[in-house]
Amino acid sequence: MARAVPSKYGSTPHAIVLRTTSPTSAVARAARDRIQAVDPTVQVMRVARFAELLEGPLARPRFTALVIGVFGVAALFLAAIGVYAVMSADVRQRDTEIGLRIALGATPADVRRLILGEGLWLAGLGAGIGLAGAVAATRLLRGLLFEVHPLDPASMLAAALLLVGAATLASYLPARRALRVNPVVLLKAD
Repeated sequence: MARAVPSKYGSTPHAIVLRTTSPTSAVARAARDRIQAVDPTVQVMRVARFAELLEGPLARPRFTALVIGVFGVAALFLAAIGVYAVMSADVRQRDTEIGLRIALGATPADVRRLILGEGLWLAGLGAGIGLAGAVAATRLLRGLLFEVHPLDPASMLAAALLLVGAATLASYLPARRALRVNPVVLLKAD
């Protein structure tokens, strides 16, 4: 950057921006020489790459994005734990029903489909409510987004698919537990 020093040519610019593919040191030397040739009273105080100049103004938005990302991952993890807990409790409460289904000829694939289907239904309901909430909150989100529309279909679809994927994984363990139900033991106990 060039510092403005009064000269016979009037006020000089505070900064000069050059676009080049040459190394910074070579460009700095050439720029200093040319500026001195035009006006010897102007001193070049600092030469920096544009990326370095952007680090300061972009530090806060980058930190905000990092914090939001950490909260997003934590929310996804908590949602997966919640789906797992609900599905686990559901399977535990329905042991007798699942045992009866197996005794009447339900295959492991049928039982797995039953449990995973309920988990996916919960995830779909949560994704639908989340998408509705995101649409309602678009005015608040506009200031946090850079070159992305608040109702970006790709982002919305990716978020919904990520939630459904996490819910599928969270429902898989209770579905495996349901397959280990012994119908003979359960039906004898009742």
